[in-house]
Amino acid sequence: MNNTSRYEFSLPFCSEEQQLQVQKVLTLPGAISTATVDRSTGSAGVTVQATFLPAHSLALMQAEIIARMAPIGLLPVRTPG
Repeated sequence: MNNTSRYEFSLPFCSEEQQLQVQKVLTLPGAISTATVDRSTGSAGVTVQATFLPAHSLALMQAEIIARMAPIGLLPVRTPG
């Protein structure tokens, strides 16, 4: 049984400063065990993959991501798939 879950989302059109803020808030201690921020698209935004340990439901993952990002004024856009 897989004990982790992954949540992928994008943040379109955010500045480099915002991208760094996202990376910082997602790496704070807590339910997210790893967070990868792909900044290769530049100002077009970022794609983020967050891994949760132990596994979480989709609703709990969304709540965790929103709770971390809302204070910096950003909300995730769920990546289809």
